[in-house]
Amino acid sequence: MRISKFFIPLLLFASALHGDVWKWDTLVSTREVTVLAPSDSVLWIGSTGGLMAFSPTAQSFQIFTQTDGLAAGPVQGLLFDSCQRLWVGYESGMLLLREAEDEHWIPFEVYMPYAVRGFAQKGDSLFVALNLGISLFIPSRMEVKETYRRLGAFQANTPVTSVLLFQDTLWAATEFGIARAPLSATNLMDPAQWENITLEDGLPANSVSALAVLDDVLYAATPAGLAAWNGAWSVLTTRYCYDVIEHEGILTVSTVNGMFELKDGWLQKLPDAPRPVQRMASFNSLLWGGTEDGIVGIDDQENWHEFIPNCLGSNLVSDIAVDHQGNLWVCSRDRGFFKYDGDRWFLYNRDNTSNIRYNDFVSCHVDNNNYVWIGSYGDGAFRISPEGEVSAYNAFNGYFAGIQVDNKFAVCLDIAVDNLNTVWFLNRESADAQPLIAYSSDGQWTRYGFQQQLNSIFVSALSVDEYGRKWIGTGALDSRGIYILDDNQTPSNVMDDPPIGRITTANGLSTNEINNLAAGRDGLMWIGTPNGLYYALGTQVSRQSGVPSENIQAVTVDGMNNVWIGTGAGLSLFNQSTFQWTHFTSDNSPLVSHDISTLFLDPVNGFLYIGTNRGISILSTPYSKPLESLEELKVYPNPFRPDQHGLLTIDRLAKDVTVHIFSTSGYLVRGFKQNEIYGRRVQWNGKDNNGHAVSSGIYLVVAAKTGGKTVTGKIALIR
Repeated sequence: MRISKFFIPLLLFASALHGDVWKWDTLVSTREVTVLAPSDSVLWIGSTGGLMAFSPTAQSFQIFTQTDGLAAGPVQGLLFDSCQRLWVGYESGMLLLREAEDEHWIPFEVYMPYAVRGFAQKGDSLFVALNLGISLFIPSRMEVKETYRRLGAFQANTPVTSVLLFQDTLWAATEFGIARAPLSATNLMDPAQWENITLEDGLPANSVSALAVLDDVLYAATPAGLAAWNGAWSVLTTRYCYDVIEHEGILTVSTVNGMFELKDGWLQKLPDAPRPVQRMASFNSLLWGGTEDGIVGIDDQENWHEFIPNCLGSNLVSDIAVDHQGNLWVCSRDRGFFKYDGDRWFLYNRDNTSNIRYNDFVSCHVDNNNYVWIGSYGDGAFRISPEGEVSAYNAFNGYFAGIQVDNKFAVCLDIAVDNLNTVWFLNRESADAQPLIAYSSDGQWTRYGFQQQLNSIFVSALSVDEYGRKWIGTGALDSRGIYILDDNQTPSNVMDDPPIGRITTANGLSTNEINNLAAGRDGLMWIGTPNGLYYALGTQVSRQSGVPSENIQAVTVDGMNNVWIGTGAGLSLFNQSTFQWTHFTSDNSPLVSHDISTLFLDPVNGFLYIGTNRGISILSTPYSKPLESLEELKVYPNPFRPDQHGLLTIDRLAKDVTVHIFSTSGYLVRGFKQNEIYGRRVQWNGKDNNGHAVSSGIYLVVAAKTGGKTVTGKIALIR
């Protein structure tokens, strides 16, 4: 028996990575499989991150996300029906339909917020398993006919895990047993029409996870074994069973001890799969399994093949950064940290990286030399060099202190870098009472703590302001507001520092518990708390109103000094020029989740990376950081074909510039005022100031800084 592994690139085209401003994209982990459904040509795969299709011919995955018009979140039910339609049920209760030969998705919100867990079809009747019963949906009318909430003696609104049609009877698997009712019954909403089957009737357990039929025998998978019903119940195995299906005329069951086939009345074990299989499907004459890391398939020679989507490693995102080469770095709370180079994902976890004991990572930052620093909950910090070498700094080698109850469990909650390229770390709950660590560019490590009047080990947030001062927020269990450290640009010498500053409720905060900090480009420090958003100028604190939720979970400032806020209610933008708010939620935008954990604004291209508990949304904004001086324009694509490219980008602009586009005869075609340019670039759609499309030809771009330099560039426009 041979196992082969394939990392399959997703057919995912990231518009935000190459497209226009205000475009959205989604990065999710679809590795953890929840349900499988075969069709004529592809294997449809539901996951905790959404929907995929796997082509065995191309050996490729295609991912479908909210950016493509689908719902966000885990998929729990799939059916490719007899009319070539695909039905998709979500944990949120969203139901999606994809008609045969149609790439459009039809949403139905009738079941929200009750999870859709499975389907069974008979003619024009679609029985939908919900976490409150079974609903009868009529596809021809695209409507719900009725819903069965009382399945016999089971309590009302009993969650149904799967449904099956057998012997003109509707069977429902639940955590309390099996409920069945004849389809000929006049009113299935009447509890008396339903019969209940439980442990007392011969089931090995009341909780039933899956049902299957083979040769007029019904099989039920439970945590206490596999049962068969042919007029009476019998138990075939007492192993914990996840799933049971019919595959090529053979009953196949996945258990905690592996996969088995029922042959000649006996369960015969298949060769061990590369990883535990919890969901199965018969597709393309082969047996397929869904795992926590992609899918597996076994061939005729009983060799397993493993296919892993090349995607984000986890949807539980805690922090994000982009390095100088444009690589995306992502921390997760459960599966390690990840790097994305625009083509492939690379995963770092305890299975493949030395010194990682826990897969819980909470912070990442890139220093001025393009070293990536990753902070963990338990393993201290890791540094990844531009060449990819990983170095560990933890309690074992003495760089970090452990917590009081475990001196080897070192927490690095936040990381920041100052203009001297000193890297600063929050060593939360450090047993040595020195929760702030500095690593200077000359290789010196220095600790700050109670002796410097930093009197709380429960540090929670870290930021460096434009003067190089370090702002340290404190959190729950010992909230003391904010400490402000001026290291006098000598991080290795704690003796020459001025007294540490403080901001507390005495300065205007409503709480001393600090969630996050973000330095503005105008001397302000933005402060996120559980009780609202604040900003400080020096030690003077003011409250900023207008945020839809009091609990501020993330704050960042973009290249034009606008403030982005993440809360449990979505994403908010506070425009510093207009003093207006814009709010984004998963209802009014493709935001993958309104529960936001972290924000990162790439100053080079203006991309806002939004980390959530369901993956990452990317918003392409115009708010990149202007260059310090106007030197040379970068104009692309050139030649510019408006019908093909849409927009032309004029890049490498400085602050306070105007841009004008002229014809070769000197006629002004299009002008951009300073208030129309939001960062280091502006985009042109190939039209003049009156909105008329200009003709093919050569055009001159002139960028001028107020009272200063003027630079030019040329455009070849082709229609």
